[in-house]
Amino acid sequence: MVNFFTRVRNAWRVLWGRPTAVTEPVKPEPATGLSWVRAIVGKDDTGFDPLPGGTRQEYRLPEDLPGVRPAKMPSKGDGHNGTVTLAMDGGYEEHLATDSSPDPSSWGFGGSGAIGPGLAFLGFPYLAELQQITEYRTPCESLATEMTRRWGKLKNAGKKDLTEKIKEITQCLDDMKVREHFRWAAYMTESFGRSHLYVSVKNQDDDRNRQLPLTEISKGSLLGFRTIEPYWVTPYSWNATHPERPDFYKPSSWFVLGRKTHSSRLLTFIFREVPDLLKPAYSFGGIALTQLSMPYVNRWLRTAKSVNDLINIFSIVTLSTDLATMLQAPVDGKGSLMTRLKAFTQTRDNRGVMAINKSTEELSMQNVPLGSLDKLQAQAQEHMATPARMSLLKFFGITPSGLNATAEPEINAQNDYVHSMQEHGFNVHMRFVLDRVQEHLYGVIEQDLLWEWLNLYEPNGKEKAEIRKADADRDAVYIEKGVIDPNEVRNRLRMDPESGYDGLEGDAPGPQEMEPMPGEEEEIDTEEGPPK
Repeated sequence: MVNFFTRVRNAWRVLWGRPTAVTEPVKPEPATGLSWVRAIVGKDDTGFDPLPGGTRQEYRLPEDLPGVRPAKMPSKGDGHNGTVTLAMDGGYEEHLATDSSPDPSSWGFGGSGAIGPGLAFLGFPYLAELQQITEYRTPCESLATEMTRRWGKLKNAGKKDLTEKIKEITQCLDDMKVREHFRWAAYMTESFGRSHLYVSVKNQDDDRNRQLPLTEISKGSLLGFRTIEPYWVTPYSWNATHPERPDFYKPSSWFVLGRKTHSSRLLTFIFREVPDLLKPAYSFGGIALTQLSMPYVNRWLRTAKSVNDLINIFSIVTLSTDLATMLQAPVDGKGSLMTRLKAFTQTRDNRGVMAINKSTEELSMQNVPLGSLDKLQAQAQEHMATPARMSLLKFFGITPSGLNATAEPEINAQNDYVHSMQEHGFNVHMRFVLDRVQEHLYGVIEQDLLWEWLNLYEPNGKEKAEIRKADADRDAVYIEKGVIDPNEVRNRLRMDPESGYDGLEGDAPGPQEMEPMPGEEEEIDTEEGPPK
C-alpha cells in the first residue's frame, strides 16, 4: 500500500514539472557471525569454504614500524643459512648487552661488575644469605634490640588530666605488640635497607580500599599492625618530574605481592637513604648495614683464617743432608730422599723418632714468631664494630683478648647514636601509630599527648637510691618555698613505676601538728608573767 501511494505521488510531481528524486531507505543486511576458524583459514567450523572462488585468508603477523627490527640480525654462518643468535648466547662477533657477565643477576646487583661492596646494590636474596653469618647478623640484631630496649612513654604536654588515657593507650600499644613490630622492622631495615609496617583496618583490606590514602579511621576499626619484609614489596608509582615536591622519588603506591597498596597504609622504614640517582637501583630503599660491614667482615675472616693456618704450621722441620748423593738414587728407591721424607711426614708426632746420620746430617726446627698475632687479629675484629658505631662489649658480648676494656664514654657515645636513630627512623611512624590508636579508642586525637624515648642508660641499684634521695631533697625544698604542692609530688611518685609508691591513692596528707615537749609549756607561761 505504501509503494502504491509513493508511485502516485511521483507521477503527480512529474506532470506538474517538479521532478524529485526520491530514494527509498536501504535496509541494512543482518550481520552474519564469523567464527575464528573462518577468520584465520577462510573456512567455517564444518570445513566448508563459503568465500567466493575458494580463496583462503592466511594469518599473518602485523608488520613492524620502521626501525623496530634491525636490518641485520647477528648470526653464525654464511648468508641466510646461518643461525640467528640473541643476547647472552655467546660465540659470535657482535657482543650484546651483558654477554660477558657470568650470570644474569650480576647486572645491577653487584657481581663481578661492582668495584667492591658498597658501589652497587647486592640484592635482597644475597643480603638474606649473609644473615646466616654471625658477623653480619649480630650488629643488625644488636642495634634493633638497643633501639627498642628501653622503649618510650607518653607525655602530657598540656594542663588537662590525661592519666587514664595514657594508661589505656599504653595498654593498647602493648596488646597490638607495637614494640615488637618496631624491633623487627628495625632489624629488617639494618639487614636489607628497607622494611614496612602494614596498618590493618577493619573492612579496608580489599583491593579497592588498599589503594586509597589512610588519613583517619573510625572508632574501634583498627585491627593491628604487621611487619612486611622488603622483598615482598615492589614500588609502583612515584614522582620523577618535580624535584621541588616533597614526594620526589618517594613511591606513593606499592605492590604487595601484586596488590596495589597506598603508601599511607604501608609505613616505610629507611635509616640510611641513598641519593636520588641510586634509589631505583636500590628498589627505593636505603643502604643496609650488612652491605656497609662487608669490607670489614671480609678482612676479619681472612685474617682469622690466616692466623689459624699459621698456628697449625708455625714450625718447619729442616733436614740438613748431602742432597747430591741422595738425589742420585732412584725416586722410589729405598734410599731415596723422597721415600725418607714421606716416611717422616706420615709418622710425625711428639712420639715419633727421626734417625739421621750424625756426621753428615742435622735436624732443626724453624719456628714462626707468634707474639704479635693476637694484636693483628684483635685489630681486625675491632674494626668490624666501626660501621655499626657499637661498643666492643655490645658487639662481641665479651671483651676479646688484646682489645682495650670498654670504657663508659664508649657506652655513652653508642647510646647517643642509638637515640638519634630512634628520632630519625621511628618518630614519624610512632606519631602515625599513636594517632590511629587514639582514633581507634576515642574517635579523636589528643594533640597534647607526645611520645618520649626513655634514656638508654640504666643506673644500678646504688645509683638509683642516690637519685631518689636527691629528688626527695629537691622536692622538700620546692614545697617549703611554695613552688609546688605536695599533691604534685605525690602524683609524680604515683605515676613512676620505679618510685616504690606507684600504688598511692588519694591526696597527700596535711602537715601534722607537733605536740610540745615536757617543760616547754611552763617556759612559755613564765615568759608571759608569774602564774596566778
